[in-house]
Amino acid sequence: MEEMLPYLVSSCPGFVCYVEKTVPEAIPYLSRVKSPQAMFSNVIKKCGGKMWGKDGKNIFVISVQPCFDRKLEGSRLDFFDRSDDSKDVDIVLTTSEIVEILKVKSKDTNEKFLR
Repeated sequence: MEEMLPYLVSSCPGFVCYVEKTVPEAIPYLSRVKSPQAMFSNVIKKCGGKMWGKDGKNIFVISVQPCFDRKLEGSRLDFFDRSDDSKDVDIVLTTSEIVEILKVKSKDTNEKFLR
């Protein structure tokens, strides 16, 4: 197989989506390495599963990320493990969503999580 150079590398799912939609001829140059979010989730499910004596598909991974594009990444089929029929990341919450959850929780319990 002929090596494709240069490699286009980005951990930003927005960049990958941009290339796929606007410059499809550059797709062969995209790195096939998983993002940090996908790698970490995979480690939790595979290694953590072995360490805790659980099947990886029974471990629910929540990823908290600063960017909404990470939600797009989490839903991609590239990050679906066909060997055990599960997603690498089960749910992605943004930091702003976490803030909103804490605000609602604060109102429900009269606790002041966020001022």
